Amino acid sequence: MATANGAVADVLARAIAAIDRNLIVFSMPDTEVERSAERAGLRVLTLFLADRAYTPRGELVSRKLPGAVITDVDAVRARVRQFLDDGSITTIDGTRLYMRARSILVHSDTPGAVALGKAVRHEVESGGGHVVGAAELLA
Repeated sequence: MATANGAVADVLARAIAAIDRNLIVFSMPDTEVERSAERAGLRVLTLFLADRAYTPRGELVSRKLPGAVITDVDAVRARVRQFLDDGSITTIDGTRLYMRARSILVHSDTPGAVALGKAVRHEVESGGGHVVGAAELLA
């Protein structure tokens, strides 16, 4: 709800700021969560969700639809490589979409999440990158 609803996102951002202004808000880019967190003076780390399909508008495909959750290691590896190479992803309909993200996420409840996480790390490191903590990335 907070991703699309500014009022909800504002309440969450204010609550986070009241608890600890040093917390990092993880958000998909160009969402109400990102905008609210920035307005509240919080640090924001934008995400690319490697194990989820996107619509051409940059929204997540509903988990109720086929292909919404990506569990194939090779498919995740290819998605991450594309993102690292040129900052784009391929949406569920084949459209190329540029993703303003600085972090890559794999959901822990996705089947095979450990193997997917290892594949993401391999792609990052094989391209000369390093896996670092969020605070270091934003420093």
